[in-house]
Amino acid sequence: MKLNSRIARRVCQALLLPIFASLAACGGGDDSGTQLCLLFLFIPVPCTASAPPPPPLPSPPPPPSTGSGGTGDSGSGGTGDGGGSGNRALFINRFAEFEPNSTLDNANNVHFPSAPSNASAAVEMTGTVKQDDDPADFFIFTPLRSDTFAVYLCAETCVDLVEGDSVYIAVYDQSQTTIASTPIGTVARQIFTVDLTAGLAYYVEINGYNTGPDSFAYKLIVVD
Repeated sequence: MKLNSRIARRVCQALLLPIFASLAACGGGDDSGTQLCLLFLFIPVPCTASAPPPPPLPSPPPPPSTGSGGTGDSGSGGTGDGGGSGNRALFINRFAEFEPNSTLDNANNVHFPSAPSNASAAVEMTGTVKQDDDPADFFIFTPLRSDTFAVYLCAETCVDLVEGDSVYIAVYDQSQTTIASTPIGTVARQIFTVDLTAGLAYYVEINGYNTGPDSFAYKLIVVD
């Protein structure tokens, strides 16, 4: 900082010398010389170092950390830090469910966005389930890359997760076999991780088996 100030003072001195020299020549009867002196007086001279550029904007917040995942009927969900944690950018496609989608065979089709290799890609599905007349919603998707994916239900915001036993979520492979899920009948955070392979079809389900007569509004996320 002291070096920058010393350089700035030297630059000012170098710029002011010709101005003082021109002023010394002023005062004669030549009007053009007087005009030239006045012109020098109105030239702005930067005598301080320029301010540093503003810092870059912070990256958007990542999806929540997954923690331990649940296990399915065959195979198990992984554990750890899936879901695009850290400072990775997030690309997301959003879908609203439409009926009928209450079985694996009529699952709604959703797709991931294209994303660079250093960014996360996600699908977000919204809708409602109700134990009495709409107990489950199913979605089918095909990952664009092989990775560990986080599957979770957002609470009021996706910074917080749904925790309870009124619903559960599950992922099925192309043969419609459960490969990962949250516990059924147990109060738990509705999140797990699972390894998926690019180019293969998978299903994700939200099941409102314990919601009773009330609709359960959900936001379901699958993200790598």
